[in-house]
Amino acid sequence: MSTKKRSILENFYQFYAPIFLLLSFLAIIFIYLLLKNITVSIFAGIVLLIFMFRISPIGFLFFYIPEKLVSLESLFFFSAVFSVMFLSYLLRDAGIAESLVSLVRKSFPGLASFIILPASIGLFPMPGGALFSAPMVEKADAASSISPGRKAAINYWFRHIWEFWFPLYPGVLLAANLSGMSIWDFGRQNIVFTFISVFAGSLFLLLPVRKSIKPAVSSMLKETNKLKLPFLEIIIIITTYSTGYLISPPFPGRGYAFLLLGTIVSALILIIRSKIRFSNIKSILKFKKLWSFMLIVLLIKIYGFVLAVPTREGSIMQLISEQFLATGISPYLLIIILPLISGLVMGIAVGFVGISFPLVLGIIASLPGDRIDAYIMLAYISGYIGMMLSPLHICFIVSSEYFSSSLIKNLRYLIGPAAVILISAIAFAMV
Repeated sequence: MSTKKRSILENFYQFYAPIFLLLSFLAIIFIYLLLKNITVSIFAGIVLLIFMFRISPIGFLFFYIPEKLVSLESLFFFSAVFSVMFLSYLLRDAGIAESLVSLVRKSFPGLASFIILPASIGLFPMPGGALFSAPMVEKADAASSISPGRKAAINYWFRHIWEFWFPLYPGVLLAANLSGMSIWDFGRQNIVFTFISVFAGSLFLLLPVRKSIKPAVSSMLKETNKLKLPFLEIIIIITTYSTGYLISPPFPGRGYAFLLLGTIVSALILIIRSKIRFSNIKSILKFKKLWSFMLIVLLIKIYGFVLAVPTREGSIMQLISEQFLATGISPYLLIIILPLISGLVMGIAVGFVGISFPLVLGIIASLPGDRIDAYIMLAYISGYIGMMLSPLHICFIVSSEYFSSSLIKNLRYLIGPAAVILISAIAFAMV
């Protein structure tokens, strides 16, 4: 073997984990573009990862996955996801979406309603919450003047404007805890990005279609009286979640448990006050899209399980982090790259924080001490951008599916606002 070929192979072996992960990621995107089926795409990505990293299929399938899925946290998580999706369809049948939309559009006509509707749902962190706000965004576009893909992006983007600092988001709590910052200091440092996110989203998503958005017509505004207190179910969920989380002792899946409780109470109250028939409930439970969403969520969780499978050399994400460090790349660049990649492949804030922060915080500790908080901010924002651009983000998937649009094509709407936020974070870290 020639010296050149030997050198290429050595470089490959030193950097194989990121290459394998990239191949899995590209396979998901390619198969989705080919088949237009996100379920098959994610499954193929899982199989490819297992094959490339030589993970025992039998051990993973019959021992590791069952152990993870029957944990209290997983049970609460999947139950909460199902209850949220079930409640979203109940709200649709009860006419809540129309009531909320007409109330908001009456108070905030024009572009503002497209920000306020998904943002109001974003005030509480439920998995797949974009499915909650999607019907409202759809109703707000009364004249159907906005393309389905853009509506999916609008719903998705403004739903997540609070996740930079709002303490009800588990990713925020975990990032503050791992970095040793108080929730107050972490939030005070990051809250500016909520305003930047609104500005960037408005600039790229709303202003291009401002002339085509029609004002709410009078017949639509009369819908406000269809059901009194249209925010009641949302208030119940927020109150139950916040109270339970603050006063209960820690236990696995605590946040999901109280989200589940609040959603069940809200569903029962909605059924009673809206006089929803049992036949409607049965039809929702038989709704094919509901169960396809649940399958997608399950596969995303399993993809995350693969990345965390312990091996002799560590988990896949640990290998990726270590191999990046070994390349001699600038530590400042790694503060951006590692959380960004983690966000892309995990599609959830808790995921990118839990995977990348332990290593990133070690890198930050070796840098000048007067800028530590700024570097922590940069790491979190980088992970957030990766998460928002991830085709594995549950909210991105359900939003794209709801509006019957291409998930991959919808990414083009997010590149602009995401770039503004990342550039802003880099600028703040350098000042």
